[in-house]
Amino acid sequence: MSSEFEALKGELDKAKGIAKRVYKIVEVGTGWQLPKIKRRGIQIDSGTYFATPELMLDAAIKALEEAKTRKTRLTHPGWYWAPMPKPENLGKTLDTVIVEKLQIENKLNIKIAASASTVTLKSDVEQETDLLITNGIAPSLFNIPLMLLNFSDEVLIMEPDYGPLRVAKMFGKLVRVPLKERKGVRDETRWYFDPHELESRITEKSKLFMFTNPNNPLGYVYSKEDLNAIARIAKKHDLFVFTNECYERHVFSDEFYNTLVFNSLATLPGMMERTFTIQGATKGYEGEGVTQTAWLFGPSKYIGILKWLHFPLAQGHASAVSDYMVAAALTSPFREDYARQQIKVYRQNMTLLWETLNRFSWIECGKAMGGQFVFPDISKCGMDERSFGRFLVEKEIGGGWGMVGTAHGTEYGKNHIRFAYCSPPEYHKWMVNKLEGVLKLYEVLNKDRIKK
Repeated sequence: MSSEFEALKGELDKAKGIAKRVYKIVEVGTGWQLPKIKRRGIQIDSGTYFATPELMLDAAIKALEEAKTRKTRLTHPGWYWAPMPKPENLGKTLDTVIVEKLQIENKLNIKIAASASTVTLKSDVEQETDLLITNGIAPSLFNIPLMLLNFSDEVLIMEPDYGPLRVAKMFGKLVRVPLKERKGVRDETRWYFDPHELESRITEKSKLFMFTNPNNPLGYVYSKEDLNAIARIAKKHDLFVFTNECYERHVFSDEFYNTLVFNSLATLPGMMERTFTIQGATKGYEGEGVTQTAWLFGPSKYIGILKWLHFPLAQGHASAVSDYMVAAALTSPFREDYARQQIKVYRQNMTLLWETLNRFSWIECGKAMGGQFVFPDISKCGMDERSFGRFLVEKEIGGGWGMVGTAHGTEYGKNHIRFAYCSPPEYHKWMVNKLEGVLKLYEVLNKDRIKK
């Protein structure tokens, strides 16, 4: 064996050792447990996504062709140093496009200021806010707690909720707030937000509250009353709030279907100055894996700090191609029809999955109000959620870490499994049929375990 090869192998072994230590830190710091078995089979735990809309692909091709023709750098749309003119189908800077979206779809009273790309909010007392375009939502999940928390501070998070919110545990003390479940309910959502559960956990050390709306994995959508209660509590106790709205276009209510206006917490009086909101196009425009552009808006002085944090941590911006695709989607007249078509398909898929799961007396599944998932209670199956999840994976159903309920709430996600309905209808129907067959097999093999 050559000395060069030995040196290379040594570096590889060193890298593997570092990676293992990082995974261990994440597991201890957040409570996540990475899957011990490899994924195989159908992906009904996470879904198999639709094709990316052609107009977004056309925007990417056009941007690449222009850069190639002009022999220039491919830059983000509208950035001031770009030698390449803005594409004809855009004609605006990306931050302007996003602000117009926020004005129309979230009813935020904001506008681009005269200086650079600062965004200002007009209210009874003028409050400055700012916009940060990021590479997905993950940087914000990490950098906002890093910026706001000291190790003695407390961060409150809803559970069950999007598992990576718990990364905040690395920077402060985690306080879990339950979304409460109504046992025995099947014909509507089983979940509800109780303001008392949030306020009763607040202490003088509480600094930040984090939640996802619509919720992943519950499919719960916070009502106007819920958001008003959160706003009242945040202002009373001087809390910052982080809200993840990446599923904002997936709400099943007739009101949303007719208006396509999403109720953002930041629109409530006095909340812009203490609220950080992250949105993106990945979910709403079927861009998983190709359009990682997201946008964070919040108080200007803090967004300014986050801009500096994003750069050195190499988490800053998505690719220029991704930005062109998102800009095309947000400026296209098709976006309203596309949203309504998505809602119809997702609601149809959810109903099929919900009906199938409730055919089994030992599974209780409520209806989702939005999002992409249902979160059935499997406490009567005779196994804990990890053992039941392992059985499903052995029968080639799912296998991602997000399937097991405790990935979304180490305390309040127990005895639950996450299933997705965000796949093309024919494929979704095929997956649900496969799942039903495996659940019937479980019933036969484990009839003595199942609780009546």
